[in-house]
Formats: sequence, structure tokens, C-alpha cells
Amino acid sequence: MTIQVLRDICIMHKLNYSMTAIAKSLNTDRTTVSRYLQRVEDSGLVIADPITEELAEQIRIHILSNQHSTHDGYLAPDWKLYHEELCTPHVTLKLLHEEYAAESVYLDKKSYSYPHFARMYREYCKTKRLVMRMEHKPGRVVEYDWAGSTMKYTAPDGTSVKMYLFVAVLPYSRLFYANAYPDMKLANWCDAVCNAFEYFEGVPEIMRPDNLKTAIIQHNREQIILQKDFRELSDHYNSAVIPTGVREPTHKSAAESTVREVECWIIGTLRKKQFFSVQEVQDAIQEEVKKRNDTYSPSLYSTPKDLFEKEERAHLKPLPPTRFSRSNWQTGTVPNDYMVKFGKNSYSVPYTYVGKPYEAREKNGMVEIYSDTVLITTHRYVEEHQRNVIVKQEHRPKNHQEVVNYTPEKLREYGQRVGPAVLWAMNYHLSSGKIEEQGIQFCVSIKSLGERHGEQKLEAVCKAIQERGDSPEIATITHELKAKVKATQSEMAHTAEGFTRGMEQFDI
Repeated sequence: MTIQVLRDICIMHKLNYSMTAIAKSLNTDRTTVSRYLQRVEDSGLVIADPITEELAEQIRIHILSNQHSTHDGYLAPDWKLYHEELCTPHVTLKLLHEEYAAESVYLDKKSYSYPHFARMYREYCKTKRLVMRMEHKPGRVVEYDWAGSTMKYTAPDGTSVKMYLFVAVLPYSRLFYANAYPDMKLANWCDAVCNAFEYFEGVPEIMRPDNLKTAIIQHNREQIILQKDFRELSDHYNSAVIPTGVREPTHKSAAESTVREVECWIIGTLRKKQFFSVQEVQDAIQEEVKKRNDTYSPSLYSTPKDLFEKEERAHLKPLPPTRFSRSNWQTGTVPNDYMVKFGKNSYSVPYTYVGKPYEAREKNGMVEIYSDTVLITTHRYVEEHQRNVIVKQEHRPKNHQEVVNYTPEKLREYGQRVGPAVLWAMNYHLSSGKIEEQGIQFCVSIKSLGERHGEQKLEAVCKAIQERGDSPEIATITHELKAKVKATQSEMAHTAEGFTRGMEQFDI
């Protein structure tokens, strides 16, 4: 029963037409006319032209609803409850009807037959299957998906190799890009996305893929975690990634419908052709893509290509100067020598990161090393193997830096700064062996004595040894320094303020 038919019944009834005449005029039966007139009377609604939207809604609720009033004697099914119950495994509409019939007997009411019960449920479902039409803005979103069907080519050894079809579509103009790849792994995914941008000759603001593990590590209410390479790709092209809702592929309905069409247009069209390489498959697909994008679409009143050129191209962001290239990531834990391996060489990191995990990659000729997503250092990338590690001195702890600085030149500079006698001692040891490096450890010992006992005392001791004509052996310098320090301490004790008694004051 429609609102228009109900209106005609009421008008004819007011004009004193008989039930039989009304039924015959509207091609229905007297029982139906009588039943709906009774419902109108029970509802208290006055039905007359014109029927406003508010009145129409009241008619749907109180008269045309399948929830019959109690005067019919039938138990009104609780369709909301039954609809939820049908989502439970092993529950069928037939089972629910049996439970409904048993409940009607218990409540001393009539029950609908199963065919009528099922028909009423289908009518209820129509109100629950509402679809929201998405409004797309030009140049805002690109949607991605992999087709469920595959293509094949014959390898040189005669085996059949599968090819997976990638589809990218701009929902506003319906311009799409498609290509086939040997697998759906991250490398081919990134390559396909880059190719799509180059085909569109621009970048939309948003990329909307499925929640495929190739690109999305985790997607929940709290956060979206992307694969590193896909995150870099989005940064490179300055395009945000907003995946569809989990298990909600209709959130990218344009891609879903385009995939179905592409499977017919491309896979169906090329199903009888035989290919012998990946390139042959991809070339054939590009021909079909061009053909379909240049085909008139009645729903668009244009071809996708023309609509794109007229209304969408100007809204795309320009491509960056360079194409995105995937980084070669290497991971590990920083060893005790604070040198991490990347490629053929080892590079230093600050020693404070020893024992922590790291990630390293090469980008624009530089090695970037991260720890917990934080960039901790960079080095110039060296492709060829070097015998020595590539290190920055500031990455070493202080004591390691000092060891590195112990060269003959640095030690002579130290001796020259302290005094000529210390320089004489340094030169003595550096020239006493076959090569200067043999004397470095002795010079370091002399430097350590100066840091421990004072550089002035070291200069005085070395000067005394030089004047006596003795050799500045480490043992000699050490012995005389200790004696000089002891004598100084004794002198200070005698000259200190106050009365100080020594051992000579006592008769022992």
C-alpha cells in the first residue's frame, strides 16, 4: 500500500463510495480497503490533499507500518531484535519464525505465516540498507587496490607465471591507472604508487589504500603505523595516508567498483592473448587503460580523461623534482666499539648508544643512522670497502679521544708548551728507537706524570736530569718527582701557621 493509494481510498470514502466501488477502482479487494480505513480512524489522522512531508511520515509510522496494532489480533514481530539475532552463527529466519509462533501462542495472539513473516522482514531490511553517496572533491583523494583476479604470461622455460593487477583511481573524474606486477610485496607496491602519480602528472592530498600488511603495520582507533618505506613515500610526495576503516572496503568505493570494471575491461579483454614477458603484459594493459579513460561515460557526461583535464588536474599538487627511491635499511644493535655496519664499511655513532638498537639507511649520498626513530648521526656514504672505520672523534669517549691524539707531533707540542727540558725528554724517547712510534708510550708516561704531579715540577726534574747529563728514563723521572713532591710537602708542614711538632721534638 502506498500513500497515494491510501489518499485515494480516503477521498473516495468521504465521497460516499462503497467499499466494492473503491476496491474495484483501485484494483484491490474490499478487505484491504476496510482494514486501512479502520487504521486511519484508529490513528486519528486526517488525510487530504496536499499531503505534507510531516503528514506522510505520520502515515508511514501509524498506518503503513508492518507493526500492526493490537486490534488485528496478530503479535507484532520485533524486527530490530530479529535482525540482530540473524548476525549470530547458526540462527536462521526459519528458526526465528518458529520462536515467534511459539511466543504468539503463549501470549494468546495470532501469528503470521512463514512466507508473510519473511516478506515483512525483507520490507524491514530495505530501511536498513541505506547507502550514503560520497561527495568527492577534485584532486583530493586517490584510492588504491589490488584486483582479485590475476593475469599470466609464459616464461622462457614454458611455465605459467602469475601477474597481479594494481589499480589506482581518482574518484572525482574516475580516471584510473592500472599495471601488473609479479607480486604484491612492498617494492612493487611503492613502484606502482609512484607510477600512478606520474601517470596523473600530479599528487592528490590523500592516499587511501586498503589495510594491506604491505603498507599498513597497524590501524586502530589510537594510531596508524605505516611501513617505513611507505611512510617515506608519503613524506616524499607530501601526501597523507588515510586507510579505509578496518574491514570497510566500501570506504574506497571508487576503487572497489573500478577494480571490478578493470577486471572486465582488461583481464576479460586480454584473456585470450598469450604473453611471454612481464613487459608484454604491462604494454597491453597500458593500451587498455588509455582506451578506457578515453571512453565516454554516461554517468559523467564526459570521458574520464576529459573531465580530469577540465576540472581535476589543476587541483593536484606538482610532482617533486625527483622520483621516490626506496632506502636500503639495515638494522642491528650498537656494539661495544660503537661502530655500526652499513654496506661494506663501519660507521661510528655516539658511544652512549652502545647496546641500543639502530636503523641505518643511505639517502642522497649520506648514511643516516637512527635509534628509536631519532636521527643520531650522519656520515658521507662510501660505497667501496675501506680498511679503516669511518669515525667522528666526538663520538668517542674522552679517554679514547686522548689515545687517538697521542702522535709524535702532538707530544712534541705538549713538551714545547710545558718547557724546553720536557721537550728534550720527549725528543730523547721519540728518537731512541728505529721509528718514532716506538717512543710514544714513554712520552705518554711523561705526560701522565706531569698531569699527576704538576707540569712545573716535571719541567724542574727534567731540567735537573739534563744538567747532570743523565738519561730521562721514566723510572728516574718518577723517583725524583716523588722526592720533590715529598720535600715540598715537608717544607709546607714546617712553614704552616701554628705550632707543629715533628718527630725530632720527642726523645724516642
